[in-house]
Amino acid sequence: MANINLLPWREKRRELKKREFLTACIAVVLACVLALLGVYTFFEGQLSNQRDRNARLDQEIRMLQTQVAEIASLREQKQQMIDRMQVIQSLQGDRPKIVYLFDQLARTLPQGVFYKSVKREGERMQIVGIAESSARISALIRRLDASEWFFDPRPTEITAAPQYGEFASQFTLIVGIDNPNETDEEED
Repeated sequence: MANINLLPWREKRRELKKREFLTACIAVVLACVLALLGVYTFFEGQLSNQRDRNARLDQEIRMLQTQVAEIASLREQKQQMIDRMQVIQSLQGDRPKIVYLFDQLARTLPQGVFYKSVKREGERMQIVGIAESSARISALIRRLDASEWFFDPRPTEITAAPQYGEFASQFTLIVGIDNPNETDEEED
């Protein structure tokens, strides 16, 4: 029988298998490292994209906040303009009313009564005057009450004024102001 020594061949084969195993292990480790590096790069890119989007959103939010503040300022200016326009319109609407009021004051003034001052406070008018007698004050109150432009005349003070005559009196009246044109417009 021939004597064949298979040990060196087995040794070589074992060395070859060991190298192949180590190469496979190194390849697997390198593949894992590359895979981890790829995953890290992917997630880092995603994170960077998200940071960019967040920065862009923050910038847009700041722009929108500026615009909202500007809109609020414009609304405030608009309201101020509307308020001014309403004041102007009410003043323009009251211009003819004042003329009619003075006309009615002159028409309701009986002979022997003189006005010293006329003061308007909202929808009320304070009249300070002098009358030759108390009967003239009563006539004035009746005429004011009969007028369409005035209502509820009330004397608040009547005092003697001898410097103007023997029976003269100084008086103060409060009378309500009414606009018959406005009530006609409201009914239409």
